[in-house]
Amino acid sequence: MVSGWGEAVAGDPRDGKSVLGDVDVAYLQGSTWNRRVTLRAGRQFVFPGTAGNVQLDGLAPTLRVGAGFGLSGFVGVPVTPRFGYSRGEFTSGARVFWSRSYESEVGVSVLEILGAGRHVFRRDAGSMPAIESWIRSPSADWCGGASPRPAWLRPMRRPTGSPVATWT
Repeated sequence: MVSGWGEAVAGDPRDGKSVLGDVDVAYLQGSTWNRRVTLRAGRQFVFPGTAGNVQLDGLAPTLRVGAGFGLSGFVGVPVTPRFGYSRGEFTSGARVFWSRSYESEVGVSVLEILGAGRHVFRRDAGSMPAIESWIRSPSADWCGGASPRPAWLRPMRRPTGSPVATWT
């Protein structure tokens, strides 16, 4: 999977650069043993658990042990996006989860991002019951989700929700 963006400016550019671009995602993924073991390597986004959409250059293995239970993790270097700021120098995380179906999952996860000089840039631990509901119609898909996080695991963090609608 490869995804990126590019821009070519015709005329006189403001910043002296007539061509810009960046790679958002570029990874290889493989599975074995009936998709029980999956490994993704390269530039990727890690979504589940406390990672909450961390972009990194690294590895992300997942092991499904059966009956809906699984383990996943990631390790790598956080990506500093073009026009962005540094997100640290090293990141790692792990998650234990149970998934009854594609739409629901419950898990416990940890995340650590180290900055310059190995100081902690970000450290999170939390539980994540995630529930998504889909309503399908001939011309639109409606999705709503919620990920409540107990206050004792992440102080000052409120439950999150994300309604999404797409139509054609």
